[in-house]
Parts: sequence; structure tokens; C-alpha cells
Amino acid sequence: ETVRQEAVQKEKRGDMIFLEFHRALHARNIIPAMKLYEQLHQNYPDIRLAENDQLFFIQLLMEKEYPREAAAAMKEYLELYTAKATLVRLKLAKLYIDQARPRAAIKVLARIDQPTLDQRQRILFRKLLEIAKTSQGTDTYELVGDD
Repeated sequence: ETVRQEAVQKEKRGDMIFLEFHRALHARNIIPAMKLYEQLHQNYPDIRLAENDQLFFIQLLMEKEYPREAAAAMKEYLELYTAKATLVRLKLAKLYIDQARPRAAIKVLARIDQPTLDQRQRILFRKLLEIAKTSQGTDTYELVGDD
């Protein structure tokens, strides 16, 4: 009985943290949202954001200039969802280019199904790929393994 009560209490705490995160996210309070998101991941790994919340969180992280956290949230999106995967991959590739990580950008771009791109996306894809390939030769620092 005590184990069951502890499990119920833990679930309630998880629900409360999720609600607090959701409030902070939609109030655009990025610092509390990031802390609560981290708490959720550490203590409640089964709790997942809805796709739109994940996309909004990525957008907010980018706007508030938290690129490392944005990249992690984008990679999580790509593990969980497919609807906007192409757009997320294009943003992630751009982020990696901005961070002087052309090899990581090329790996992300390689996962995009090019025939499905619309004209605007195709132009952006080519531009990002060209920038990444050009800067790849000058890259002396990048660690391989992130994508």
C-alpha cells in the first residue's frame, strides 16, 4: 500500500511540474521553463510534450538565444515526431552552421528527404549545404558525433 501511495504522489508531482512548465512556457518565461523541463526529463522521463508545445519550446529557446538547449530540444523533437521534421532539421543545420559545426550540419542535412522539399525549402537546403561544405575545410575544432 505504501509503495502504491508513493507512486501516486510521484505521479501527482510530475503532473504539477508539467503544469508549471506549461504555464511558464506559454508565459514565455524561458528560465523557469528550462528548469522545469530539465526536472521533467530527470525525474519523469515518460512525460512528453505535445508536438506543438515542443515546437513552441524550440522557437522560444531560439528567440531567447539558448542554442545548446534549442539543439537538444530539436533532437528530441526528431526522435518523437515527424510532421515538421524537415523544418526542424533545416533549423538545426542552420544552428550548427552558426556554431561553426559544419560536419554536424551536413549530417543533419543528409537526413532530409530532398524530393519532398518545396521550392523555398530546396533553396534553403542548397544554401545551408553549400555553406557547410565550404566551411568544413576550415573547421579545426568540431567534435564529431552530434546530429
